[in-house]
Amino acid sequence: MSKTIKELADELGVPKNKVNYQLSKIDAQSVSKFVKVKHGVKHLETPIQKMIADNMRLKLSDQKSFKNDEFKQVINHLEEQNKAKDQQIKELHRLLDQSQQLQLMTEKKLQALKEPQHAPESDAESRNDLESEASIPSVESAKKPTSFWQRLFSTRKQ
Repeated sequence: MSKTIKELADELGVPKNKVNYQLSKIDAQSVSKFVKVKHGVKHLETPIQKMIADNMRLKLSDQKSFKNDEFKQVINHLEEQNKAKDQQIKELHRLLDQSQQLQLMTEKKLQALKEPQHAPESDAESRNDLESEASIPSVESAKKPTSFWQRLFSTRKQ
């Protein structure tokens, strides 16, 4: 399977110029046999890829261990940040819960303060309604009261 110089460099974890340098150190007969140029791009066959990797073996192991150490440091740092964010989220949830409880208590107190005011108002309104009904004279009370004898011998039909 052929790879470009950049693909091989990425796979090995080295810059392209190092791969080019190692390629220039290999004899011309092998290069002409295992390197194909398509559209101005060099494609390296598997035997040349192995030769380049073998020539850089010591440097590769050093760079890989260095990268592994870097990755481990980055992972540790990200894990610490993740733990800190988890703590912040827990704290925010706790504060949100407290805020909701305080708001509920405040609403209950406000409603409790409003209820006694509504009750006397409704009582006062009902008293005012009763007084107004009592103060309006009815049609029957506007007539003179009839006596017992008048009611008994009354010829009018009521």
